[in-house]
Amino acid sequence: MAIGRAITRNPKIFLFDEPLSNLDAALRAEMRVEISKLHQQIKTNMIYVTHDQVEAMTLADRIVILNEGNIEQVGTPEEIYSDPANIFVAQFIGTPKMNILEIDKKDIKSEKIIKVLGNELTIKNVKLEKRKHFIGIRPEHLKKKQ
Repeated sequence: MAIGRAITRNPKIFLFDEPLSNLDAALRAEMRVEISKLHQQIKTNMIYVTHDQVEAMTLADRIVILNEGNIEQVGTPEEIYSDPANIFVAQFIGTPKMNILEIDKKDIKSEKIIKVLGNELTIKNVKLEKRKHFIGIRPEHLKKKQ
C-alpha cells in the first residue's frame, strides 16, 4: 500500500528500509521478484536497505557494504562477490562464506606460486611478495582430484 502511494507522487528516488524483514521465506522471495519488476517498470532510482545479502545480491545494480557505519566496499554484486576489498567483505558475502587462509612468507615459492595445505597453487593477476598474505577461497572454486 505504501509503495502505491509513493508511486503516485512520482518521486525521483525511493527508499526501501528493510521492507521484507517481517515476511516468511516464501513471501519474501515472491516480493523480491515483484520489487524487481517494479524497478524495471518505473525506471527510477531505489535505495534498498537490508541485512539480507540474498536480497542485496539479487536486487541491486550496486551494493554498499557497511561495517559499523563505515563503508567497506562499493560495487556490483559480481565485483563484491568475486573481488572483495577485504576479509570482512569476503566473509560477509556468500553462503557458505569464503574460507580465509593465512599464507606465511615461507609458503611463497615465487611471484605467482604459493604452497597451501601441501599443494602448490598458481595465483593469477597478483604479484606476490615474500611476506605474510591472506588468501580467500570459496568452496565452489575447489575441485576434488579423481
